[in-house]
Amino acid sequence: MPIKFQTDSLRAIAAFQNVTGVDAKDCLVTDSSVFFLVDPGGLGRAIGRNGSSIKELRRVFGKPVKIFEYSDTPEGLIKNMIPGANNIEIGEDDVKVSIPVENRSEVIGRGGKNIKAIKEFLSRHFNIKRLILKR
Repeated sequence: MPIKFQTDSLRAIAAFQNVTGVDAKDCLVTDSSVFFLVDPGGLGRAIGRNGSSIKELRRVFGKPVKIFEYSDTPEGLIKNMIPGANNIEIGEDDVKVSIPVENRSEVIGRGGKNIKAIKEFLSRHFNIKRLILKR
């Protein structure tokens, strides 16, 4: 299923590729952050030496930038996007993920911004409608 990008996402992808030299597989622009998916092995290059590229991206966008590596499986993508994810149960259109309590606030993010982005990427790439976090 091809992804249809909004104009702001296309601009963000172009800026990302210009700054990092890495192709972005997907992008999600929100009011408070910009999220990117890059091909496996591209995360280090996208961040840059001593974080130089990500610092430049923060300056360009004027908001935090988060970069994740893509995976061909829902389980792999979840492990890349959720620190400490374990016991991943994948159903037909939902996923249940156990995460440590200390990582819960980081995964959810202020106002739920991180978890919304994770759900959107899972929906776009694997047609997963619900993400349930367990302890």
